[in-house]
Amino acid sequence: MFDIKQACYSGTAALQLAKNYVIANPKSKVLVVSSDILQYSSDTSGEPTQGGAAVAFIVSQNPRLLNIEPISSIYSEEIMDFWRPIDKKEAIFDGKLSAYQYLRSLDIVFHDYLRQTGLSKADIDYFCFHSPFGKMVRKAAKQIGYADVENLLKYNSVIGNSCSASLYVSFISLLDHQMEDMSEKRIGFFSYGSGSVAEFFTG
Repeated sequence: MFDIKQACYSGTAALQLAKNYVIANPKSKVLVVSSDILQYSSDTSGEPTQGGAAVAFIVSQNPRLLNIEPISSIYSEEIMDFWRPIDKKEAIFDGKLSAYQYLRSLDIVFHDYLRQTGLSKADIDYFCFHSPFGKMVRKAAKQIGYADVENLLKYNSVIGNSCSASLYVSFISLLDHQMEDMSEKRIGFFSYGSGSVAEFFTG
């Protein structure tokens, strides 16, 4: 058992590490727990978005819920858009820079993923996004031409930004609220962590 810490991206880093371990050890199963509590000072613009949640999932050779496809696109760049010093409870952030980097990173990894796989946007039925707040997700969806975000935002709108759990809360919300049978549907996942690192993958 060990911790992975990288802002909001750590849940995805743990998932990909677990997936590769299972590929190398097909009889094994890995439990991934992703949790955070995000707290801002009450006099900042981030205060309304603070929240907390945890998700847990088992990664195995024969998954019951989602089969993660092998190719992903990753992008990283050193920027100071969000951090929490060791001696502080509240996060320090540059909201405008973080929003800019989120959308810039999405553009890079999404189009790189399409280039690597030869897929088009039409080959991806649904999208889930790291969800710091609803407006950010709506901007991201609009940027790649995806309109249907309300179902994946229902839980995030109640609990706020759960950092490393946020993308997977979005996925759970989509599963719980999408009325269509999602069997054999391809879902795109955009993970972002300040600092910064981003990844796009599908399942």
